[in-house]
Amino acid sequence: MTTATILLVEDEPAIQELLAFNVEQCGFRAL
Repeated sequence: MTTATILLVEDEPAIQELLAFNVEQCGFRAL
């Protein structure tokens, strides 16, 4: 089974990093 990928669009690097961390903790792949 492939992991679902979520595209994160955020211009603030710190917020994007936080969102990516949370998305990956839920089992998704963040771009």
